Amino acid sequence: MPDNETNQQLVSNEQEKSIVDTKQVLAAKSQILMRAGNVQAFNLIKQYATVAEIVAFKEIKKSKEYKGLSYIDDSGNIQQVSTLEDFCPQFLGRSYRTIKELEAQLDAFGEAFFSAAHNMKLGYRELRKLRKLPEEDQKAIINGEAVEQGDVEALKQQIEDIQFESSVKINKLEKEVKGEQATVKAVRANLNDTQQKLNDAKELEATRRFSQEPWKRDTLENVKAMIEARLLIESGVNQLSDIFDNFQNDANYDEKAMKLIARSFLSEAKCSQDFIAEFFNQVHGLLGGLYQGDITANDVLTDIEVNDGSNLTE
Repeated sequence: MPDNETNQQLVSNEQEKSIVDTKQVLAAKSQILMRAGNVQAFNLIKQYATVAEIVAFKEIKKSKEYKGLSYIDDSGNIQQVSTLEDFCPQFLGRSYRTIKELEAQLDAFGEAFFSAAHNMKLGYRELRKLRKLPEEDQKAIINGEAVEQGDVEALKQQIEDIQFESSVKINKLEKEVKGEQATVKAVRANLNDTQQKLNDAKELEATRRFSQEPWKRDTLENVKAMIEARLLIESGVNQLSDIFDNFQNDANYDEKAMKLIARSFLSEAKCSQDFIAEFFNQVHGLLGGLYQGDITANDVLTDIEVNDGSNLTE
């Protein structure tokens, strides 16, 4: 069995190791406290955060050595830091949300503009607006005369003006998208309605075709084909009409677009008229001298289906 001297040596070694470990922990904590102390000193000197403060915060966040630090809360009780939300207000004098916002600004704008903006005392509100602008607009402001001359009022006005212009552009684009969506929706509705009518006609034909006399089958086959073709024509005209309605209701086209769209509408309307006129002349030239155009394909279809064709053939 080990003697007393051996036991004392073992205890001494363990104590020595414990002391070394404790010193290492304290050294790490001392470093984080020094960094925090630097930030606190910065805060005492000026109201606005500097690049050095944010860089120090980034080092603290990366090291994670803030965990386990002790502080006294408002009730006088000793607490331990477990998160950055605990650490920032106690050791850096700012909320974690505020410092995180400053970190995002530094990353977005770079050190030069960040320092210039805070030296000019440009508020967090304006900086948030600037971050939301498109990248090209941000660069125009950052590299503009207002920053170079240190004119904070001119810089604020520039941010407001560009934000307003950006909002107008976005609203216009949203309106255009809604208009396109409405057009697509109307076209789809027309197509669905047309397809349903065609399906109904085909189903009716399939159920009655084999039980009808030859003249009825021949008549129905032709008048249903006429109805189907007319529905397709109506669908095309309705689509053009929807597009034309959207065109009339949107007053935001520039002169060049207005001219090209208007000329295209006139041409398409004329083409449609020419198609119908040519078809009418062909049919009327062949059949107009022999028969009266006094019944529609729907009239014939209804009479055969309801009255067995007796009303129109008597």
